Amino acid sequence: MTTLPELKQYVTSEICLACDGCCRFKEEDSRWRPKVAASEKDAIKRSDLATEILRREIFTPQGYILAQKADSSSCFTCVFLHRSEGTCRIYARRPFDCRLYPFVLDRKEEKIRVCVHRNCPFIEQTLQSPPYEEYVQYLKNYFSHPQVKDFLRANPELAGDFSMYADELEPVFALEL
Repeated sequence: MTTLPELKQYVTSEICLACDGCCRFKEEDSRWRPKVAASEKDAIKRSDLATEILRREIFTPQGYILAQKADSSSCFTCVFLHRSEGTCRIYARRPFDCRLYPFVLDRKEEKIRVCVHRNCPFIEQTLQSPPYEEYVQYLKNYFSHPQVKDFLRANPELAGDFSMYADELEPVFALEL
């Protein structure tokens, strides 16, 4: 497995934990569920998660994390979301997709681009601000690391087709792999 450099989170934990957006989906098969690379699946399965989670399959054949019905509501949540606390049970080993969000890898034809999901309330507050622009530069540098390029070349499925959500995404920059 390629060891990736640490990816600094754009949205702070404090802000993230106060929001009810991420890790919750309108549909069980939502495109917004995180995709997981094979090497990440192994690390997650080796973690010290509660046995009840690991007794069943936690990934779809396409590599998405499964969503589960959220109590009596009509929405679904990530199987790793600790609903009562609003925290991730695998936070230290969360997939690259989760670490990158609210930025996503979008495949358009044969090109991969980094886009920002404008439905994130923090993005709407900070878009085009100096901290946002600094983070975009940080991401450009991050994606230029040979280990990151190797990881993405080895896991092309991590870049999804988000064309049906074009109105929610803002392209930030294209990747050179």
